Amino acid sequence: MNRRKINKNEETMICSKCGNSLDSFSTLNCSSCGNFYSDNNTLSLPPSSPESIQPLWESPAAKNYPLTVFFLTVKELFSAPERFFNTLQVKKNMSSAWLFALVAGSIGYTAAFLWSLVLPDSINSLFASKNNGLLGGNEPSPAFTLMFTPVYISIEFFIIALYTHFMLLITRKSKNAFYQTIKITAYSQSAMLLNVVPFFGQFLASVLFIWQLITGISVVHHTTRIKAFTALIFPLIVLALLFVTVLLLLAFLGVALSGVFTDILPFLQ
Repeated sequence: MNRRKINKNEETMICSKCGNSLDSFSTLNCSSCGNFYSDNNTLSLPPSSPESIQPLWESPAAKNYPLTVFFLTVKELFSAPERFFNTLQVKKNMSSAWLFALVAGSIGYTAAFLWSLVLPDSINSLFASKNNGLLGGNEPSPAFTLMFTPVYISIEFFIIALYTHFMLLITRKSKNAFYQTIKITAYSQSAMLLNVVPFFGQFLASVLFIWQLITGISVVHHTTRIKAFTALIFPLIVLALLFVTVLLLLAFLGVALSGVFTDILPFLQ
């Protein structure tokens, strides 16, 4: 069980998980996030019932300490994404997931846009993402771009979620509702925070986003990471098979035609 020390010498106690101020330990649990305090001066997680499992960002603590809860959520997504996505099983809270995607994505894309103004053009052309609407070749003015960043992010992660769930349905890997896939995609936007890293930030963000998306699919839809990855690249697999099939047909047709020409060549001479 995960335990965290708390300071019991002060008159007002602070919950080490959500940051909520506690007047006393008379209730034996935090009034905000529900964490229980044991007799040996430690803080432990509550029993894992379906009603108590939820992401910290979707708990009441997020309203009181949004910055603290945001960074704790990002930390868990970076260090233990599988454990985090295990908490998406019960409550919908679509607005909370959407807000998280907007905050994380806006920070990441704004950082990428600012780096594009500072870094040399040669470096930008080398490391900039081809699919990044903010860094395209004919991008609008900076003010216009930054103003509509939340709109870009909302459209982007919804399209990704729609594509992901459609591929899961085609490959029969979908075990949960579409809103769960939306939440997976929304929380995977935490990877965009790596855009604050110069030079390689966008590459690292893309890799981490794919990893978090695959991990979320494997946990929420109860499949393996390999099967989740296969579902995502299913169109590429189909195209590759079609390409190989066409090559084989052309090769077979070439052999057949060469045989026909060999047979009729004496009659043409």
